[in-house]
Amino acid sequence: MEGRDLSGALVAGRSETVVDAPVFSAATLLSGISSVRLGRWKLVHTPGPLAAGVREDDPWEPYYEREESYRLYDVRADPGETEDLAERHPERVARMRGLLDEWERAQSLDVIQRARPEPVDERLRDMLRSLGYVD
Repeated sequence: MEGRDLSGALVAGRSETVVDAPVFSAATLLSGISSVRLGRWKLVHTPGPLAAGVREDDPWEPYYEREESYRLYDVRADPGETEDLAERHPERVARMRGLLDEWERAQSLDVIQRARPEPVDERLRDMLRSLGYVD
């Protein structure tokens, strides 16, 4: 398994930079979201529902993104990832998107299929509403 020792980031008093190479992640169930972190920057790819394999009988369908998006965040200045900077930094988005697209292809993430989720009952719908995920 590929990886990198990040224990230096956990030791008090050590200031070494541990994120100088791309760090990738993907949620292969439900959302299909993937991301790449490069230094202070994080690019988040959210596939549209058809790209991720939504089925007509999927009870979670109302909660998925409607369109594919690429959002860019400066996680040092905005750790809550609230301000999308993609329009202000198109060249950075293009570079990081190239890295992410290449990684997704290498991981066969272009064929992500959503898992068959459990039905959304009223209790779960109320919980999602209380957390602000649905209106």
